[in-house]
Amino acid sequence: MGVKKLLKQLQQDVSRLTGEVRGLRKDTAKNAKKTKDSVKAEVKKEAAKTKAAATSAKDEIKTEAKKVKADVKKPAATKAPAKAPAKKAPAKKAPAKTAGGAAAKSVAELRAEAKAKGIKGYSTMKKAELIAALG
Repeated sequence: MGVKKLLKQLQQDVSRLTGEVRGLRKDTAKNAKKTKDSVKAEVKKEAAKTKAAATSAKDEIKTEAKKVKADVKKPAATKAPAKAPAKKAPAKKAPAKTAGGAAAKSVAELRAEAKAKGIKGYSTMKKAELIAALG
């Protein structure tokens, strides 16, 4: 083959390949546009679903709010007459002071006395400690 023939063949190949590249570029642009359009459509579809869900939730909240308001506005049902208070057991009398004095008193009585006298920490003291503090 001659050089001229090879050059002519190369020019034809370059021309053919240039045409193929142009075609591929057009196809790529079309595919990109299709992809972009399909993505936009999907986004719109999802946005519509989200909006519908939000509207539905909003309607449910309004319905529940109306129920609550209706419940609040209803007059309270008439209550049965109140029962008479139960009779209280008679209060225990403080034990008479005996020779034992403070030892005969209960811890509660000793704590009450310590509180009245302003003794600090009386609520955690044991009986012996209370007697010593009051002594």
